[in-house]
Amino acid sequence: MYIIEMRNITKEFPGIIANDDVTLQLKKGEIHALLGENGAGKSTLMSVLFGLYRQEAGAIYKNGEAVQIQGPNDANRLGIGMVHQHFKLVHNFTVLENIVLGVETTKSGVLQIKEAREKGDLKENAEYDTAKEEQAKYEARIVELEKMLRSAVIIDEDELDKDIISIGSKVTLYNEDFDEDEEYIIVGSAEANPAGGKISNESPLGSVIIGKRVGDDVVVDAPAGTIKYKVKEIA
Repeated sequence: MYIIEMRNITKEFPGIIANDDVTLQLKKGEIHALLGENGAGKSTLMSVLFGLYRQEAGAIYKNGEAVQIQGPNDANRLGIGMVHQHFKLVHNFTVLENIVLGVETTKSGVLQIKEAREKGDLKENAEYDTAKEEQAKYEARIVELEKMLRSAVIIDEDELDKDIISIGSKVTLYNEDFDEDEEYIIVGSAEANPAGGKISNESPLGSVIIGKRVGDDVVVDAPAGTIKYKVKEIA
C-alpha cells in the first residue's frame, strides 16, 4: 500500500499544461527526487499535493483512501508538509505568529499568546532561538541574491530590439493547435511565473522562441506533445 499516491494528476494554466496525467506513488520510508528542467512541472505537482493548487483531473490518496486537499491546512492535518523554494513568511509577524498562522487561537480577533505557545509546544526562549535560525536562513538567501545580482544584466525596454525576441520581450504567439493567441513576457529563471504569463528563457517554450522574429514558426516539445506556434507580435 502506498502512504501517498497521486493518480493521473493534470494541472493546467492558461495556454500551458503544467502536469499531464502524472502518477506518483510513495511507500513509507522512501525518499524520492523529482528531476527536470525549469518549467517541467515539479513544483506545480508538489503544490497540488500541498493544496496550494487544485488539479483539473486526477485524485490523491493516503494509505489507499481518497482524500480532498482544499488547502495547506488540510495537507498539514494529513501529515503532509512542504518546504518552499522561496520563503512564505509574513515579514512583519513574529516567529511565533508565523508558526501558528492558520491554526491560531484568538479571542475577539486578538491572538492568544499563551494558548499559541502551548499549541506550538514552545518554551519561553524558543522564539529567540528560532529567530536566530531564521536569521541564518535570511543571511544565506542574501548571499544567493548577491551572487545573482553580480551576474545580472539590466534590460532597458527602450533599447530592446523589437524585431527579435529576447529577455524582456512581450510576445504574442498564435497557438495553431488551439486556434488562439497567447501572450508571454520572457524573463530570467528567477522571475518566471507561468501562471502570470512570465516564462523563463530556459523553459521549453522560452528557449525555442529566443531569437525568433514576427512570422517565424515555432515547434515546442511539451509534456503533452508537440505544440506549434507562429510569432504574431513582439513588443
